[in-house]
Amino acid sequence: MSNPVAYIRRSVASRADPGDVSREFQTEAVRALADGDAARLVIIDRDWGRSAATDKTDRRLAFLALLESIEAGDVSALYAYSTDRLARSVEWSARLLNACRRAGVPIVTREGRIEPGDAAAALLFNVLAAVNENALSGMEAKARATITRRKARNLAAGRAPTAGMGRKAYDAETTAAILAVYDVAGTFLGAAKALTAGGIPSYLGGKVNPRKNGGTYGWNARTVSRIVRRERPGMPARTRQGDRGPTHRRLFSGLLTCACGATLSSMPRPGGRQVGYYCRNAHNDPGHSRPYVVSERLLLPWIREEVAHLRPVHPETGEPVDAVALASGNATARDALAGRLERAHELYIAGAITRERHDREAAAVAAELDRLGDAEAVVAVPAIDWTWDTRSVNAVLRAILERVDLGPDMRPVSAVWTMPEWRAP
Repeated sequence: MSNPVAYIRRSVASRADPGDVSREFQTEAVRALADGDAARLVIIDRDWGRSAATDKTDRRLAFLALLESIEAGDVSALYAYSTDRLARSVEWSARLLNACRRAGVPIVTREGRIEPGDAAAALLFNVLAAVNENALSGMEAKARATITRRKARNLAAGRAPTAGMGRKAYDAETTAAILAVYDVAGTFLGAAKALTAGGIPSYLGGKVNPRKNGGTYGWNARTVSRIVRRERPGMPARTRQGDRGPTHRRLFSGLLTCACGATLSSMPRPGGRQVGYYCRNAHNDPGHSRPYVVSERLLLPWIREEVAHLRPVHPETGEPVDAVALASGNATARDALAGRLERAHELYIAGAITRERHDREAAAVAAELDRLGDAEAVVAVPAIDWTWDTRSVNAVLRAILERVDLGPDMRPVSAVWTMPEWRAP
């Protein structure tokens, strides 16, 4: 069974800036583009932090796997926030277009929809790819020129040329001293202050600056952190405020809708004790109801009780169904529907039925196939284990619920299910 697929990507991601906001924004955007396909949409984001440049596409393993899936007939439609998320390369854009054309897969982005065989839309896609490739080349050239200027300035000031703000500028003896100071201080900031006070030159060479650090260019916590983490790769990743435990996560990202109609954004509460969600409209609308912030702790009981109503049953018998049994029965039903559609084609070609009747029969078969796909999608949703990591819980919640509507007091009022017929009383 082929599925609609959404490909989202960001070129750069790091522990300090993982791009969670961009990921949520792109995911919401492609779901809106998918419209009727949103319930079955498969999100592919494994190339997060990968560039789409021509010479770096071999590192985008998810994109290469996507091409294979399209050629194998496993993809019914391809969605992306924009064309440059798919490829910033004329070469790979052409390969993607050809694969989609041969497989009959439409490409949908915010720039428009490209149907297989639509020469005008394909031309626009190729033009955008050329523009994106040219822009990327310009950015890379600008970055190289900036590095060259920085090296020249360092040489003119009598400093040793450095690569990437001094990442390689320290010998083994200095590095050992940095690690020893960090072990005593226990924190990156404490080590930075101790190194500055001890007169150990930083990557700027200890030049005199009467306004800072007692007359010299000192150390900062970020530089110390970079060196220590490079020398000790087994150290745990940095922890951001609000991400200090399983209960302090963004469980309901993209699900909560304010009484004004806006989707709530998540934010850590002071001290990282709990996660709150707030309405951005409140800052610009003096008439917005108060409060406009709600904590995750207050929402959790209501939403847990709501999703506990998920009990997939057979739409005709009302009995609980098993995913394996349902898939087996649906395979037989699909074969029958394929035969029904084929007979309609034969009758139309033979002149036994009109074009209108043929189209009505095709639409009825398509609707029945969608119903079978919806049934399998809901049965495949696992029961939520609230001890899972936040991303997994949020993914299952968003498969079950389209949104949770809040009242003026920021308390849950109702939930809109992705497929309402699967909500048991």
